[in-house]
Order: sequence, then structure tokens, then C-alpha cells
Amino acid sequence: AIARTEQSQRTSETVGHDMEAELELGRGNAGAAADVYRRALKKAPVSIFAIKLHRTLVVAGKKADADRFAVEWTSGHPRDASFVAYLGDVALSARQFEVAEQQFRRVLALEPDNAAALNNVAHILVQTGRPGGVQLAEQ
Repeated sequence: AIARTEQSQRTSETVGHDMEAELELGRGNAGAAADVYRRALKKAPVSIFAIKLHRTLVVAGKKADADRFAVEWTSGHPRDASFVAYLGDVALSARQFEVAEQQFRRVLALEPDNAAALNNVAHILVQTGRPGGVQLAEQ
């Protein structure tokens, strides 16, 4: 009720949507949470809600929907380095080094001095036994 009150009283803000989605996740209802994040994204198309929607779709077991959303989001927001870095983190956690490296290099194309992306590419190079990891980490 509080989350919906926030949504109705603060129509230009998304705090109520975030609260409602978190409550739904806490109840184990990832599908409903994903719907709430979609509504939040319509009001405020920002990285944090894109990340939360993607993560929620994955938790809901809707990997194909999550993958489709990632393509749509990055196509519509090609300069969103935060979302791309998140995708890199997801791939790195799954030890999908090639995919992770591609994502982090996309981040570096947008933000050449992004220390986290540089470090992650260096880590991937070391993990996969490829040269240049140590030198990249020293940058």
C-alpha cells in the first residue's frame, strides 16, 4: 500500500515503483517485479531500472526475455556504459570470458579511463592465458 501511495502522490518519481518491485521480489514474485520495473522504465529510462529489470528477468527464469531486453536496451541507449558494464559483470560471474571481454571493451570504447573495465579486461586476459593482462592492469 505504501509503495502504491508513493506512486500516486509522486507521479513524476519512481521511488514507489522501486519499493513495489522490491516487495514483489521479497515475496518471490519476480514476474510482478519485472512488470513494475517496466513501468518504472517508461517513467524514467535510467540504467538502474534497466539493470534491475534484467536481473529480475533472469531470477524469474526468463533468460530469453532478459537477453532480448539487453539487446533492446543497448540498441536504444548505446552510450549507457553502466548497463554494458553490468552485462560484463554478469558474463564474468558466469565465467563467460569472451562475452565479458566484449562487454568491458564496449565500456572502454565509451569511457576509456574506466578503471573497473580496464581491470576486468586485464583479469580476463590473465585468466585466459593471453598476453597483455599485466600491462593493462598497470595502466
